[in-house]
Amino acid sequence: MVAVTEVDLDWSGVTWVDYRIHTGPAKYLCDQGAGHVCEEQDAPLSCLLVVIESPYAGDIASNVRYARAAVRDSLLRGEYPIASHLLYTQDGILDDGVPTDRELGIRAGLAWGEKAALTAVYYDLGISNGMREGINTALGAGRQVDFRKLKEWVAQ
Repeated sequence: MVAVTEVDLDWSGVTWVDYRIHTGPAKYLCDQGAGHVCEEQDAPLSCLLVVIESPYAGDIASNVRYARAAVRDSLLRGEYPIASHLLYTQDGILDDGVPTDRELGIRAGLAWGEKAALTAVYYDLGISNGMREGINTALGAGRQVDFRKLKEWVAQ
């Protein structure tokens, strides 16, 4: 396995804005009812809605294992993540190899993203074109974007 560092990553195609700036109230799942938006200081620690960005295409088996590890990492941070590329590509749902299915899955993922407060980009395996699209969408929506590595990730 070749270690990937930030220097090795191809960041072309990512529109850079100060990704640490988040505008507007964070969106949380709260005990105050569906659709309620809490202020960050009032929300429980374990209710931040998060979109997971990680590679899917290419070595799909390895990328699925990695995405599952990313979801677990997010859950262990007290977040409520969604990884639409894991959900919608399961057998019997959508086929990422069929353009209309892929587009439908992307649209569904983007719709969920509108409800999230944060996009977590897991980049040990690099940044794919789909991830770049997700980063740019999050930044354009004013959503906070965090870049993360899995400390103990070993490709299998």
